[in-house]
Amino acid sequence: MSPSECHSCKWFYTRKLKGTKEYFCTYSKNHQAGMKFGRIIGIHRIKSCNKKETQ
Repeated sequence: MSPSECHSCKWFYTRKLKGTKEYFCTYSKNHQAGMKFGRIIGIHRIKSCNKKETQ
């Protein structure tokens, strides 16, 4: 999973846990692609998504 695989997400966040990196989307559960949803303590904003919403 990389930020380029975003599906209309407003923001990407990542969190490192025990050497593994997790990505989080804060847009909508409908736009997830293998990511967890929500804001979590200790995560860092990467970038905004450029893709247009397809609803």
